[in-house]
Amino acid sequence: MNKNKIVSTIFILVVFYFPIHASFSCLYEHYKLKQVPKDSNNKQIDWEEIYPFSTKKIIEKNNIFEKSNNKLKSKINNIEEKFNKYLPYKYKICEIQMALEKILGKNLFLEFENTVVLNNGYLDYWYKNKSTKEALDNTLVLVEYLKTIGSEFVFILYPCKNSKYDNKLPKGLKDNNNISCDEFLKSLKDNKIKTLDLRENARNDLKSQYEIFFRTDHHWKPSAGLWASKEICKYINEQLNWKISISLLDKEKFKVTKLQNYFLGSQGKKLTFSYCNLDDFEIIEPNYKTDFQRFCPQWENFSGTFKDVIFCDKHIKKCDYYNNNPYAYYSNRDMTYLRLINNSDYAYNKKVLLIRESFNCVVSPYLALCIKDLTMLDVRHFTGSVKTLLQKEKYDLVIIGYNANCIVTNSVTNTKFKFE
Repeated sequence: MNKNKIVSTIFILVVFYFPIHASFSCLYEHYKLKQVPKDSNNKQIDWEEIYPFSTKKIIEKNNIFEKSNNKLKSKINNIEEKFNKYLPYKYKICEIQMALEKILGKNLFLEFENTVVLNNGYLDYWYKNKSTKEALDNTLVLVEYLKTIGSEFVFILYPCKNSKYDNKLPKGLKDNNNISCDEFLKSLKDNKIKTLDLRENARNDLKSQYEIFFRTDHHWKPSAGLWASKEICKYINEQLNWKISISLLDKEKFKVTKLQNYFLGSQGKKLTFSYCNLDDFEIIEPNYKTDFQRFCPQWENFSGTFKDVIFCDKHIKKCDYYNNNPYAYYSNRDMTYLRLINNSDYAYNKKVLLIRESFNCVVSPYLALCIKDLTMLDVRHFTGSVKTLLQKEKYDLVIIGYNANCIVTNSVTNTKFKFE
């Protein structure tokens, strides 16, 4: 009888150890976070105050309810994230689970944003067929507005990982992404809008489109950003008769440092080491002298070299595969607004706005080497008026640089195409 009691007690302790340990870990980490002063270089900005809308937005009652509901969901998700983050042996448990999934032959994970294992072992996202009408209509409205203020416009499509010309999706999955992009670009061209489809450049320049992507992440590599920026500058020179010094982006003018087996991308984190191996991570910086000024309302203004203003060391200081994101080493992740002034004599004296998403973290740094005044704007997080910004700043050229995934993601209310 006593023996049974001892066994039962041990069993109960083991069963309740994990949730109790995780709960105290969460509380402890929450207490620690409260002791750390807020980062003064990442403050919240009222963008509408800086760039107000011409007419005051009317907030409907149902939108107020929706905002309250979203806040509640956000708090619940935050609690859940903290609990999961400090759950002991979480990653080992996930790796065991994923090893079993792999044995069963699973290659599509709807629960992880439709993460899919391509036939070549690369991880990607699979998208359902969605309308691109809203994205097209909003782009056309933006172009018409730019004509009234005298700014040029170019739409640049970055490739997604799954190649239009070398489809690696598992049998039974349709390549809706590239099909939708073809339709979208055709509509832009029918409206006489300048477009650069980098899927075609990749087909002509590279042995394989897959070589410019991480295996474990949907983003492309820093070397792809350097390649893409050169292709963009070539296209702008041809279309607008500019004289950007393209030779600034020649490979031999850059120092490349490779961190071996250092990066586990967002898709790799979901599917764990059971499904994928680590990626190498590149640090690419120019060999020549650079001199920049950086302006960002969320940070302090700063002057320095390319390395000083572009790289953020905190993202690669510690090798932590599941919790760190080395990709954010470039441009310090997705910033709402970032302006770079190139003080070097070789920079082309034009003012350019790049409407960006995360692929541009490794593109905009190299574009900034060629352009005198380059501003990056992420409309997903920008709460002010894009039209007011355009009217105030008077850009020579506005570029939308979006990867193919952006065309089909949340197309009903696609915040990437909000240019009011």
